[in-house]
Amino acid sequence: MAGAEATLAASLFNGMKFYLTYTLSRRRRSKLSQLIFKNGGVVSQSPAGATQLVDSEVLDSRHPEWVAASFVEDSVASGELQDINQYTGTVFSTPRKQTRGRQSYTTEDDARMLYFIKSIMNWKPMQAVPPSVWKIAERQKVTSHSSQSMFERFQNHLQRKTPMEQRDIMNKALLEFNVQPRNSEMEHDSDDNLKRTHSSDHE
Repeated sequence: MAGAEATLAASLFNGMKFYLTYTLSRRRRSKLSQLIFKNGGVVSQSPAGATQLVDSEVLDSRHPEWVAASFVEDSVASGELQDINQYTGTVFSTPRKQTRGRQSYTTEDDARMLYFIKSIMNWKPMQAVPPSVWKIAERQKVTSHSSQSMFERFQNHLQRKTPMEQRDIMNKALLEFNVQPRNSEMEHDSDDNLKRTHSSDHE
């Protein structure tokens, strides 16, 4: 059994080539290199033709070749290759579906707001963001909240976040985004199993 698991791990990134960008700390690059090699991948010295791993807070939908480094970590942790498209900047740039009634802010909302202001005005921590920017965010449906609500949320909760705290928000949002569909599939499979069991009981 252990041998089979080792073989599976060694082939997880088989045929995949990664480039570790210098947005990553030296310590994290070292850790990622070990994970990639151990799981059958290749670490390239050049970005050409490689999946470029970056910290989640620098993801940019204009650079689809940039992938959050957590893609590697999550794939190894789960023992299966994750959907790489869910670790790119497009996750935070697609319009958010509008919902009725008052909604609490989620980690995904915070991540979308941080992504938006970085992409539109190259925002830096502590920098003020005028209400006009949040009006654009509302028109583009960055979140389901009003521009005034986002303005206040940013001032009170996000403006003074350190780069490390921003990274944590982005990573948590990516994790939640990738877990939700999987949970839905599990519930669907469970329902199907119950239906089959119920059907066989009546046969």
